[in-house]
Amino acid sequence: MAARLVWVIGLAAGAALTGCSSTPATPSSTTPTASAAGSVSIDNKDSGPVSSVTCQSQADGLLAITVESTPRLSMLLTGNGTVVNYISMGGSFHDTGLTYVVGSNSSGMEVHLSRTGQTFTVTGTGIGHVGDSDKELLVPFTIVATCP
Repeated sequence: MAARLVWVIGLAAGAALTGCSSTPATPSSTTPTASAAGSVSIDNKDSGPVSSVTCQSQADGLLAITVESTPRLSMLLTGNGTVVNYISMGGSFHDTGLTYVVGSNSSGMEVHLSRTGQTFTVTGTGIGHVGDSDKELLVPFTIVATCP
């Protein structure tokens, strides 16, 4: 399961970053800027303080959001910030981690996105692990990030 998940994540991230067209990638339309407005909770527990939120828009409607917390969280939104394509948090089975990839066939994974101005609130259930457990679980999450 873990090997398949890594393969799916790599495939989705690669497709999202390269785009789905034959036209060359365009440079980002905005320079990334950072603020400290955000929060992350995994398995109904606050993951700790957020030191910054960085947002970078691409000309093709992609929005990359990075939430600097422990552990770090990255999200890729498509459709000019209207669809969650990918979420990744953590990376070690000794930390709390979370993965969500749009279109994955994992039963129980879901995501909901709401946007008010430059504040994105993402809630749902992703594949994750909590603490020292090496067992993959479906875990609830809430992410709030305000782009500067």
